[in-house]
Amino acid sequence: MSPKPSPDFKLTTDAITSHAERWRKIGLSHGPTDKAKVREGVAKIYRLAKMTPPSYIFWLSSPATGALATALLSKKTGRGFEPNVRFFYESLQKNLKKVIERRDDREQWFEAEKELHRQIYKGYGEIVPELRRALQIQLTIGTAARAAANEGVGVSRQEGVLDELLNQLVVEMDVQLPPHLADTLKPLRAEAWQLNQTFAAALAATWDCHLGSLDTDLPFFELCAASGLKLPSLDGFLTLAQSCGWWWPLKECCIVSARPQVTKVDDDGKLHSPNGPALQYMDGWGVTAWHGRIVPPRFLSFARNMNSQDIVNESNSELRRVMIDMFGIEAFMLSGAHKIQEDECGELWIKELMDDEPLVMVRVTNSTPEPDGHIKKYFLRVPPNITSAREAVAWTFGMTADEYNPRKQT
Repeated sequence: MSPKPSPDFKLTTDAITSHAERWRKIGLSHGPTDKAKVREGVAKIYRLAKMTPPSYIFWLSSPATGALATALLSKKTGRGFEPNVRFFYESLQKNLKKVIERRDDREQWFEAEKELHRQIYKGYGEIVPELRRALQIQLTIGTAARAAANEGVGVSRQEGVLDELLNQLVVEMDVQLPPHLADTLKPLRAEAWQLNQTFAAALAATWDCHLGSLDTDLPFFELCAASGLKLPSLDGFLTLAQSCGWWWPLKECCIVSARPQVTKVDDDGKLHSPNGPALQYMDGWGVTAWHGRIVPPRFLSFARNMNSQDIVNESNSELRRVMIDMFGIEAFMLSGAHKIQEDECGELWIKELMDDEPLVMVRVTNSTPEPDGHIKKYFLRVPPNITSAREAVAWTFGMTADEYNPRKQT
């Protein structure tokens, strides 16, 4: 239900913080979909948008299957994403801004909006872009491209992701949808595997959906309504935020996905778990993540054990850089790298990497002692074609080996 305006409401820092905490709990909530409440909320939203409520609600277990189902329904049946609901939601945002701009205390309200959004994003707001990135990589077209992409994404099901999602959809279509929809879509299973357009539509669907429990705009709408600002009814949207995950309004049916079974975030609201999926849905779809970075499950083993050989064997260059940063560049170079040359400017080291150019670094000595008196040595990365420490140090100054004069540089 939309909050009833309170005559005692005051726009204070404590009120904003308390409101943000309430929505953080909603954003990180689990549990089964409350289908009765969702039906009620969907009907209210459609009517508010001057639309006939959908004849069918298609219940799915994750945003992945929801996005794919939306793409298939939109692509072949002509019963695509219903813009009226989106237009209504956007008009709500615009009208609210106009209402606030007419107030004498508008600056206070705009500052409150910024602060609330800051706290919301720290609570759970980073999850949506991380999910979209995971879906983007998973929906990469072609077996070879998909396999390469999966090397760098922490999906809980590494093999045959699209096969599994499509198989699940075929089963759910038979069970939930009427024949005139389900029969139309069955032949698309093979076609969806091949056509870029279908998966491009699925990617677009991850942007066109409503976010349910992960909505980051509704908290401010609700705060304004609680203060007495005149807004259209939020009942339907608030009901869905507390009852389900992402949802897509279509002309004849509304696709509704469940909330996750597992959600783990760090102190900044970014997906993070050192011991398994950071996000997991009932159908098994999910992602592993390390402080907001989507990673493959093997990365978690490295994070626990910190083995330099895992870095050497890592084929994904972006992930390898993260692993090196965590391990420490000096410790990494000293665990298996080879010193190939030494002169008055320093030492040149090399370390071979899998499916990549070798890591070449020059180890130099800091001319200024540390506060405790010891002399610090450190590594600087240089191009792999460099053959001497002198040439390497010169390169860091934008010079050739012949041009470099250590005394002048000191």
